[in-house]
Amino acid sequence: MKPAFFHPGQHDCGYTLVEFLIAATLGLLIIVALTSLLLHSQENQAIFNDETGLQESARYVFENISRSVKHAGYINYDPLETANIPVDKYQAAIQGFDARSMSANSEAINETVASSNNDSDILALRFWDSDIEETNNVGNCAGVSMTAPDRRKIKQPSWSIYYVANNTKGEPELFCKFRGKSGAFSAQAIATGVDAFQVLYGLPDKDMSYRFLNASEVSAMDQDIPAEKLTEESHWHTIVAVKIALLLHSPNNTRTHTTPVIHYLFGKNDQQHTDPDTRIDEAALPDRQRLRRVFSATIPLNNREN
Repeated sequence: MKPAFFHPGQHDCGYTLVEFLIAATLGLLIIVALTSLLLHSQENQAIFNDETGLQESARYVFENISRSVKHAGYINYDPLETANIPVDKYQAAIQGFDARSMSANSEAINETVASSNNDSDILALRFWDSDIEETNNVGNCAGVSMTAPDRRKIKQPSWSIYYVANNTKGEPELFCKFRGKSGAFSAQAIATGVDAFQVLYGLPDKDMSYRFLNASEVSAMDQDIPAEKLTEESHWHTIVAVKIALLLHSPNNTRTHTTPVIHYLFGKNDQQHTDPDTRIDEAALPDRQRLRRVFSATIPLNNREN
């Protein structure tokens, strides 16, 4: 048996303490990097989900209001139907109120209260249903048609009324108010997280364009009309389009910064009106960690009265 000799430079297999510490440090760095990447990915997914939710809410609201605006002023001119429409059909098909809200069960637009949600507006749309069920495709904002079983019955106008109010949890919602088949009014929420709902009304202007005013400005134009002629000659009959803006917030605190910004509901460069309610400063809003987005749309009326 040959004796073992020591050879200079020969080492035992294994790691030194220094090598072990270096490997552990690198492993920890990799774990921290992967954890950070995972958390960042989850944050991005939460933001994406909230962004998508806000866009879906806005899309549904605009589809609902657009359908109601296009029905505003509708009258079924079937001879058997027209005879049953009362004289007050000459009331304007569209009417609005600045910085107002209402209850769900009050009669139409007779009772309004001050808005507690950033001076949000009321948009009221009025039309007549058809009594012919087979041909009736006109319904209110809840999809309810006032089709009457008795064609000789004098009908009441249908309404689609939009306003903002807090739900039982204190969350602001956009409500659709309507007259049901029983004749009583009720309302249902069509969007949650509505910080502001603003409406402007388009009147014909030069060069085939629109001149947009808020509800108070339109009503002020009626001041010189005699009371006995106001129903038929109101400037509300001349509305040809509405411009709607929403400020919506997400249900979750997914925002990565809380620096307050000013939201211009109809655009920062819109100089057609000076309504201060169309500029919302986030510094005055709660829950600044929630994602907020502005959505707007212009909708023409199908049944123009003048």
